[in-house]
Amino acid sequence: SKTRNLVELLANRDLYPKGDIPQEIIFQLDRLRRSIPSLERQLQVVIERLSTTTSRQEQAQQHLLEESQRQLQQELQSSRQQLDEVLDLIKPIDSSFSLTQRVEQIAFGDIQSLMEDRTAAIEWYLTEDKILTFILTANSLHPLVEQASVRELEALGDWSNDYFRVYLQKEEEQWKTNLPSNLEKLAEILNIDRILARIDDIFDKQGEKCDQLILIPHRILHLFPLHAMPSANGDLLLERFPRGLSYAPSIQLLQLSQTWNRPSLKHFFSVKNPTEDLSFADIEVNAIRRYFHPNDDVIEKQAASKTALTQERLAQTNVAHFSCHGYFNFETPRQSALVLAGGKSRDARSINLEKCLTLGDIFALDLGQCRLTTLSACETGLTDFNSLGDEYIGLPSGFLYAGSPSVVSSLWTVDDLSTAFLTIQFYKNLQDTQQYPSVAIALNQAQLWLRNLTKKELETWITQSQLNLAPAVKMSLNRRLKKMSDDAQPFESPFHWAAFCAIGQ
Repeated sequence: SKTRNLVELLANRDLYPKGDIPQEIIFQLDRLRRSIPSLERQLQVVIERLSTTTSRQEQAQQHLLEESQRQLQQELQSSRQQLDEVLDLIKPIDSSFSLTQRVEQIAFGDIQSLMEDRTAAIEWYLTEDKILTFILTANSLHPLVEQASVRELEALGDWSNDYFRVYLQKEEEQWKTNLPSNLEKLAEILNIDRILARIDDIFDKQGEKCDQLILIPHRILHLFPLHAMPSANGDLLLERFPRGLSYAPSIQLLQLSQTWNRPSLKHFFSVKNPTEDLSFADIEVNAIRRYFHPNDDVIEKQAASKTALTQERLAQTNVAHFSCHGYFNFETPRQSALVLAGGKSRDARSINLEKCLTLGDIFALDLGQCRLTTLSACETGLTDFNSLGDEYIGLPSGFLYAGSPSVVSSLWTVDDLSTAFLTIQFYKNLQDTQQYPSVAIALNQAQLWLRNLTKKELETWITQSQLNLAPAVKMSLNRRLKKMSDDAQPFESPFHWAAFCAIGQ
């Protein structure tokens, strides 16, 4: 079910595989993608007619309808088999394309091969009457399963309704105030302490300690910063795993992302403040690009248009950084987008999707050399929580399918000041591959750094980082910090640091 919704989403899009695919294979792909939906529609019509035959005349035609049903089923089965054969021919050239065209299962042994010895994965699955939690490790004979009753499922539904009621009504201060207690309640509903105890027990028996965690949410759980949930002793989930806590939309996407070996972080490309209303975007990108100079390519303001995102530009990109607004369409997730130049009306009340990078556009990108995509924008990590297959209706999954094995994205409308500081520190961490060998570790440690940062340490860090703050920005920052003591922690609230998630490799 987690894959099926993606296939249905993309069924009507003219997606083509990337790479040097023979034209004959493309011809067969086009033919089958036209014929299979046609056969499915014809079969549906026949089945509906068979189920509603009432008159004698219609009953006399039943034999013909049954024969037609049999022939259509045979043709459909043959066409699907041919499509599978075509996709198998494409897979060695474009390994991700088949996942957009068919549902692919994965064996438990293959799942285990994705994880290192000291790594665990927690995968949730929400049914109509229970919460299933699967604990996966490299050496377990089978997944361990925790099953919560309908009471916990109802509690999760009530909790999420309250969470989003306040958020969507733009009651920002109340939502921020509630966030720590909300995360504590979520940890109770999901029984995190029991799950962690079971993980500890597994590794204690092996004489090891689990120090890396992969979270694979389902449905509404994609919308929350699970890494920021506290355990009974007060430690956050991300603090318990020094080798990093990361997310995966599904096991299939985790497997796909791990097939890409792209260690290079040499070439940096960024979209900077295309709507010209992000006060700290200039500081953020200007500081980050120094780590990659002279291999930095930045388009900004009115130049940061959709037409400027050429394939030639993206073909050599190792790190793609979007410092812009994100737009999530709750009613039509496929129209979610990153807002580029000209994409936002002057009164900020409407979005021109023709000038935005939509989810559909993202699926068609070729990021074959990309190691990391960072979406330093608002609500870029949100997904369609009304769908069983919601894992795929979101911008991060679009970038994973486009070829970026790691994506960093946000879950709510983030503060541009704290986001700038967080992302600058994140990229600084990435430069030290010995201490921060993965995207997840670099991000997790940047989040903890920002949470614990005092006013005095912040002032020192700004000086050491050589941030060239404009007078207006300095004034705005001084206003925020003026009444704080030197040891105050201005970004202690999870609102400032917990929005961002490391997804994929």
